[in-house]
Amino acid sequence: MAAIAAITVGLGTVEARATVIDFENVDTTNAPFNGLITGGDYVTQNGYYFQGLEYEGATGTLVGALFNGADSSSCLSDQCPRGNATNYIGALNDGIIAFGRSDGGQTTLLGFDAAFLASPDANPIDVPGLLAIQTNFADGGNSVVYYQLGAIGTGGKTSFNSYRAPTLQAATSFYAFGLRCDTAGYCKPFATNEGQFAFDNIRFDDTAVAAVPEPATWAMMLAGFSMIGFASRRRSNVRTTIVHA
Repeated sequence: MAAIAAITVGLGTVEARATVIDFENVDTTNAPFNGLITGGDYVTQNGYYFQGLEYEGATGTLVGALFNGADSSSCLSDQCPRGNATNYIGALNDGIIAFGRSDGGQTTLLGFDAAFLASPDANPIDVPGLLAIQTNFADGGNSVVYYQLGAIGTGGKTSFNSYRAPTLQAATSFYAFGLRCDTAGYCKPFATNEGQFAFDNIRFDDTAVAAVPEPATWAMMLAGFSMIGFASRRRSNVRTTIVHA
């Protein structure tokens, strides 16, 4: 379990060089179930992929979906987080979202918008969960950063917040997964089927990367879970960061 330490980081102006993934015109060829994402399915936009994975690497279970914030019937329990009336991707049932450049090249994560996904009968709580993002580097190392998701209000209402990512070296891929927190301030990943979050307006900077590696079959690389999250923290070359205000 992880004690709550990360908090939201406000994001001002959008970075001028950013490639923005807003999920407005995504290619769903490899996620054929009408916006639903089962283990192994992925969508692409502007040269980036977003793939749903399960904790144990199995396939066939619902781990995510594309939502329309302007249409409550498309959202979890007919309830969309406030502050976003556009399309976004959501991770469901403790699902993982793996993402990166489709050509296997390196990129830097600049920031994103995110919200906790809750049911209408969820109890109000100031810190319902954390969003963990693991950044994987070309040298085999990785770094995990935790972001505090916004509160659950009356009736299970949540809201989007904007986050700025810490400045890190360029990465080959990323994993995003949720931790569900209790009232005592302890947060667990992959334990409750409630580590759910919405993810949108993801900003990258790949202009500073000079060398692009050979294109890789990234879907195969993402099939295993040995490098993800808490399991990977046991390795000596993993760097863990807690984001403070």
